[in-house]
Formats: sequence, C-alpha cells, structure tokens
Amino acid sequence: MIHIIFTGGTIASSVISDNKDNPNNINNNNTTKTVDINPDNKYKLISMFKEKQHIVSPVSFDFSFSYPYEILSENLELSHLLRLVSHVKKVLNNGDKKEGIIITHGTDTLVYTAAFLSYIFSDIEIPIVLVSANYILDDPRSNGLSNFTYAACFIRENMKSYNKSFKGVFVSYVNEDGVPMIHRGNRILIQEAFKDSINSKDEDYIGLFMDNNFLPNPAYFISPINQNSFPALNAALDMLIHSNEAYDFKGIEGNILFIKPHPGLTLNSISLDNYSAILLEGFHSGTLGATSELDSFLKKARVFKIPVFCCGIKRDGTEYDSINKYKEKGVIPLYDKTPVSQYIKLNILSILKLSITENMLKDFAEEC
Repeated sequence: MIHIIFTGGTIASSVISDNKDNPNNINNNNTTKTVDINPDNKYKLISMFKEKQHIVSPVSFDFSFSYPYEILSENLELSHLLRLVSHVKKVLNNGDKKEGIIITHGTDTLVYTAAFLSYIFSDIEIPIVLVSANYILDDPRSNGLSNFTYAACFIRENMKSYNKSFKGVFVSYVNEDGVPMIHRGNRILIQEAFKDSINSKDEDYIGLFMDNNFLPNPAYFISPINQNSFPALNAALDMLIHSNEAYDFKGIEGNILFIKPHPGLTLNSISLDNYSAILLEGFHSGTLGATSELDSFLKKARVFKIPVFCCGIKRDGTEYDSINKYKEKGVIPLYDKTPVSQYIKLNILSILKLSITENMLKDFAEEC
C-alpha cells in the first residue's frame, strides 16, 4: 500500500472563476481565470491514475489517504513544514505496512518542502516522493498525472528485492522533454522565472524512466563523508513537536537572512538584531561582488557574532579572487550544495537550537 498525503497546490486546484468581466482585469485578451484549491479535487488524481495504471504496471496499486492541510504552495510557512513533518511521523508509526508515501504539493515551493523533509527523513526505510503539477489536472498540458504515476512506479521499483536501496525523500517530475525523472529532494535547483521545469544540480538526479523501466543514473554521486543519520536533529525535533503541536507551530521562525546577488546590492540598512545566520548566494560562477557595501556588512555581522555562509560554489579546483577575499573575512563557503537546501538546513538548525557552524560543515542526507 502507498499512503497519499494531500497538501494542496495546483495538482489539487481548479478554475474557480473567470475574470473576463472584471473591470480591473488588465490582461489584453480579457480572459484571465482564477485558480484555487478545490476540496472536491482530492481524489480526482487517484481516479485518473486508476483509469490508466494498467499501462505502467500489471499489478494494481492500493492507496490510503490523509490531508494535514491544503494550501496553494506560495503561502507555505515554516509552521506548515513542521505540521507536515509531525503528520508524516504519525503516518509512519500508525502500524500499517507501507511501500512508500506520496505527498502532493504545489510546484512554487516544492523544492523547499523536499529539502526540509530530506534532512528529517534521511534514513527512512521507504521512499517519500513529492509530486506536483504545472497546470490543473483538467488542463491537457498538465503533467500532474504523469508525475504521480512515476512516483508510484518508483516506489514499486524500490520494493523489488534486488533494488530496495532508495531511502529518503525524492521528487518525481516530467519536464517539457517528456522524460519522467526522479530527483533527490535536497539536490533540486529553484526554478527559473516563467519556467516550471525541475532540475537537479549538475544533472545529479537519481534516475529516469524509459518505456516504463527505471534506469538509475550511473553518475549519481554521494559525498564520501555523507551522514544519513542525524540523531541529535530528530531528538530535538521530537521535543519541539511534543511541545508545540497543539499550537500548530505558530510563531516559530528560523531567523535566517538569505541574500541573493545583484549589482547595486544595498545591505547596510538591514538590521541584524534577530538573525541566527546569514546565507549569501553567489552568482552562477560562485562569485560575490567585492564591494565596500558588502565589506561593511560583513564587519557588522562579526560584531553581532552572526555566522555568514556562501553557497552556489562548486569545488572544482579553481576559485575567483573575490571568494578568497571573503573567506579571509570569515565567510564560510558551502561547496556543491544548492542554495535552497542550505537555506532550509540553516532554518532547521536554528529552529532546533543546534550548533549552526559545526553542522553546516557536515554533509547530511546526500545533500552533495
């Protein structure tokens, strides 16, 4: 049996109104439509899948269901992530035998949830696979059904005795090229503007499906110092869940300042009173702008004793001079890890009051 956790997103939405008569509609063709969560859509995905499951598997799939909340994913907050973790733990401990778990989600913040769950459930014995849709299920352009189908197939693949090796959290997604891909949850890059494609850093995906057969990626690399288990994290998390679950985790914040680069970046007006850590994302080449503005900002961070990290840097034997200069000023580079995963990791460590610098320098949950 596969357990399905519904959390909302486009995959659970439908068109709820047509704005063609709205005088505030500025769309040139005057046919803008409003999409929102449709409570009646929960099981539409399952019905669509069961109509076509014989195409991908001669053996039928059985499902159980739950739904801790339903939101459009752009409204995701840390409290939702903690509620989801608490819910997944209950599902895992309810005594039912499961092949795996599928979580339906919105595409906008899918990468954040996938990374969050990846660190919490890194050594789980069954796969947890997140799925989403680029368009509502009624739209012929939607990849929602395909994403769900290959998530189920990936879980079934894992049950084969010779291949039961996929542990942790994954994302099933079909881009415009039509190839069903399985990604590690904390190796995914944020989407480009105007694009709904999902890609792993450096093509470091788990595998793909071809003619309904799963083909593992032979180039998938795991850091030699990777640690799948993080006992201190889960112990601290269980305490947090026990003390905050009744309050839906409201008010819990990670207090991480995440700064993306651009010319003319203004930093000195930022108050650093309440931050636990600062994460600087480099340009695509891993560089930071060597400006007096950044210099004075880093000096202020040192006064406040706030650790500063830089991500988006590839360890390939060469580094630009700007990175070396900032390393000398105390900026800690996080090599070969995605910006989203490191932002999420920092939030988890801050929320759970675990040592930030010590644990950011360790490789967990196959993040690289």
